[in-house]
Amino acid sequence: MSPFLIQQVANGIMVGSIYALIAMGVAMIYGVWLIYAAGPNFLLMCALLYAPGVLVYWWARKSNNAKAFSVAEALLAYGIFAAAALAAYLMWTGTISAL
Repeated sequence: MSPFLIQQVANGIMVGSIYALIAMGVAMIYGVWLIYAAGPNFLLMCALLYAPGVLVYWWARKSNNAKAFSVAEALLAYGIFAAAALAAYLMWTGTISAL
């Protein structure tokens, strides 16, 4: 391969990485804005919908004889279940409402 081609590939990877970082930054800002706009009540109620999805994911991974969760995924799953339990409790006591 020519050095020019290798340099162009490296340049393309660098520019693509910069675009990816910019896109991730915009997505993070948008996500924070959505949490602010919807409020923590709806965020907690969404955790109620994600909790069964985590169980389905766990079941699918186990049926394929794969490790259910990595360490980061396990921490995220615990966080989702904690938020779902809090949302269920707050909905039970009437503190937050789905309407």
